[in-house]
Amino acid sequence: MFRRRADTAAAAICWSVCRVNDVFDQRWGGFTQKALLAHVGLQNGSVSQRAGTLLDAGRLPPPPQRLRPGSTDYLVSTRRRDILDKRARFSDHERARRSCVAWASKPATSNTGSRTVRIVGDEPRNFSSCTVCFALAFPYNFGAGVPGRPSREQIYHRLDEAIVDLRDRMGGLPDPIEAEDIWTAIWYQEAHNSTAIEGNTLVLRQVELLLRDGRAVGDKELKEYMEVKGYADAARWVYGHALQPGAWTDGSLITLTEVRHIHKMALGPAWDVAPHPNATDKEAPGSFREHDIAPFPGAMKPPSRTEVTATMRDWTRGVVKLRDVERPIEGLAATHSEFERIHPFLDGNGRTGRLLLNLLLLRLGYAPAIIYLRDRARYLRALRAADGGDTGPLGELLARAVLDNLYRFVVPAVAGPKRLVPLTALTDKDLTEGALRVAANRGRLRAQKGDDGQWRSTRAWVEEYKSQRHQRQA
Repeated sequence: MFRRRADTAAAAICWSVCRVNDVFDQRWGGFTQKALLAHVGLQNGSVSQRAGTLLDAGRLPPPPQRLRPGSTDYLVSTRRRDILDKRARFSDHERARRSCVAWASKPATSNTGSRTVRIVGDEPRNFSSCTVCFALAFPYNFGAGVPGRPSREQIYHRLDEAIVDLRDRMGGLPDPIEAEDIWTAIWYQEAHNSTAIEGNTLVLRQVELLLRDGRAVGDKELKEYMEVKGYADAARWVYGHALQPGAWTDGSLITLTEVRHIHKMALGPAWDVAPHPNATDKEAPGSFREHDIAPFPGAMKPPSRTEVTATMRDWTRGVVKLRDVERPIEGLAATHSEFERIHPFLDGNGRTGRLLLNLLLLRLGYAPAIIYLRDRARYLRALRAADGGDTGPLGELLARAVLDNLYRFVVPAVAGPKRLVPLTALTDKDLTEGALRVAANRGRLRAQKGDDGQWRSTRAWVEEYKSQRHQRQA
């Protein structure tokens, strides 16, 4: 360690950068500090206790110019932007500031059982040898209705307002043929994330090249490309027939014929090259299962194979009730959960269930929902909670997913440059939502704050702010 070897110096620099950017995290799957040190033969002792020695080994400048562990000079742009967004999220809430001060004197290693959010302070404070000194740390439960995260009821209210605004002021969802760019962007994201949730390893760029150019880029099994292609074909069919069903439906929200057809489209291409090893001739894509399914985690047992057809008929009849409720999002959550519990097909129930969910969302006037791969664990937990009768977590997850699609894809395209929309719909590669919120708070961006606490602005005002944001105010 004291020989100043090149690999040790590299380890010192890597350790410093990783430490300050929160890369080391055993709980959430990140690699460990010990693993990094073991790679260069430094396996004994506490990493945080040896921070100074590691920095010396990295031949960094001597004091007082030396970069201390936790210095902001080590921050990469992504981590810096993340911290600024978090600071902006809490800037309007006095309770958050009081919590910050209250916890400033507590050890950073205290075991509170809550996830920790770091907020940039006005000046560096070093709470302990293993804590980033430029950040204030305090426990914050993301699931609770506390400042910085809207409650479930607030999310539902925002969704209701957004759908009314889309329908009454913007003419509703654009037709997939007339607004191909909007739907293509949603199409890529849905095809990638929904198949990735089931284990497909294609990245978004590979999915885009496959669907746009027909190019199978990368060294993957043929089945994986066919999974994406099949799902994408089914999703495009859903987008078109949800808004213009034609002869496919008798006026019902969904029919058994549509359920079977969507499954056949989504599973057919992959099945042709790699059929399910246990499938009988009667269990091809589009046909209900002839096998019984083992109980799910939590002891939830799907119906017997002899009951599948009758149970699915009851399911389609129950879907009709969604038209009669004032707020159907939790009803949609229960409907989606019930389909997954029935598990009508031998394979592909998750993908088919999400496609059917979007068919129902679109026919009820909502934007489609994309369950992102990063939310897979939360999605599965919500499904298990719905199996136990609590549809709230799944309903909230779907509401947030629909809002995200509205603000990310639909509203920016259909709203005029002078129409007030939430800041989320005005972000781009140069301006995050947090940056826009800070500018609105400071009066640099012309915006209006609604009774729901949301800032709204226009594309024209944002462009005006971008042209002037680097000018010094008088």
